[in-house]
Amino acid sequence: MGAPIEEPIDLTEMNAMIEANLPLVKHIVLQVAVHFPRHVEREELARAGSLGLVEAARRFDESRGVPFDRFAAQRIRGAILDAVRAADWAPRSVRTLARKLEATEQRLASKLGRVPTTEEMAEALSMETNELARLRDRMFRSVVLALEHEVSDDVDDDLTLVDVLVDHGAIEPSEELETRELHAYLRDAIALLPERQRLVIIGYFLEGRTSQDLARFLGVTESRISQIRSEAIQMLKEGIEAQYLAEGTMRPEPRARKLEATEQRLASKLGRVPTTEEMAEALSMETNELARLRDRMFRSVVLALEHEVSDDVDDDLTLVDVLVDHGAIEPSEELETRELHAYLRDAIALLPERQRLVIIGYFLEGRTSQDLARFLGVTESRISQIRSEAIQMLKEGIEAQYLAEGTMRPEPRGRSARRKAAYVDAIGDRSDWHDRMEQITLIESSAPEVKAGLPLS
Repeated sequence: MGAPIEEPIDLTEMNAMIEANLPLVKHIVLQVAVHFPRHVEREELARAGSLGLVEAARRFDESRGVPFDRFAAQRIRGAILDAVRAADWAPRSVRTLARKLEATEQRLASKLGRVPTTEEMAEALSMETNELARLRDRMFRSVVLALEHEVSDDVDDDLTLVDVLVDHGAIEPSEELETRELHAYLRDAIALLPERQRLVIIGYFLEGRTSQDLARFLGVTESRISQIRSEAIQMLKEGIEAQYLAEGTMRPEPRARKLEATEQRLASKLGRVPTTEEMAEALSMETNELARLRDRMFRSVVLALEHEVSDDVDDDLTLVDVLVDHGAIEPSEELETRELHAYLRDAIALLPERQRLVIIGYFLEGRTSQDLARFLGVTESRISQIRSEAIQMLKEGIEAQYLAEGTMRPEPRGRSARRKAAYVDAIGDRSDWHDRMEQITLIESSAPEVKAGLPLS
């Protein structure tokens, strides 16, 4: 007997199955997209998934007792993965190492509370730092983007990669002018140095002579050459910096300037504020002598509270009238703070559910990204992405409430822009301005714990 003749496929029925299950493609794309980098186009994934749906409809056999949606889901997911692998020229081993590297980095960041260093990453992965550098280099080279790749989610911006790449070889005209001016100041400053300092600077930095040669030429010791060079560099530094002082700025007294320069030098060397003993040793004086010097400096700027601070005889303002009490809060500042807290409360309450849960859990309840990922059933990297999106929405939403009266916002174009505009308007309309002036305790340290999933209002 010959092979059984296959029944012809009913195209009408097949088209109906495809159209009825198109939402399934979108659902699966959203599921698998979180595992791919952001440069992977979601439209490409949807296109591959749609082809998988068509193939599933052609191969579906109802007699096997498997529901079409389950059969099609496997075909759609497989088609998407095949399309991504076909478009990825990097070997699978690189992708496996990249996932391992990302997981390790997230684990260490959660444990340490900061971004891990290269040495910590290398130790966690049991490899040398140069081996880790080579691995990262292979990963970065495996991500190839076209210069026409869009880098903005806003359809109105229409920014591509070529628009935002910086040409580090190009010099801005302002930078060129600043460099020329600085070189001219340096040339004049060297020419105006005392003779010995000028000879040491020119000989050491411009002619390439050694300290030994300069010591023999000037008839001094090498340590004296080093001292002269340090003095000359300090003179050049202070002389050139003085040319960039704001107009009207008073220059400090020489002894005060020396004391300040010594303190800054020691702080840079020690990585902390130097003690009185260290300052005295660096200035070659006793600690009591240093105390007297500081006392003279401080007393030189002490003014009576009745000291007049206005040149206008009609103002009659004294120092006591203009001194600011930093411990007191102005009524206007208190009102601004309350209003800002109220806007923040309303903005958080109006966030989409996932963003609101992440903001409340992470910032108010102190939950980790790992806890939130487990609670929402997503990856830690997705939690980080949701948190960034929510913070950006809060920032833009609250800033929009402080636009000057009469400022016209641009007409929103595109679904994303309209959604943002609606969010901004909802924040402004949620509370009456009288309510915003009431005491807000939600984000203070004494605030009660806010349970995840409960609205903030």
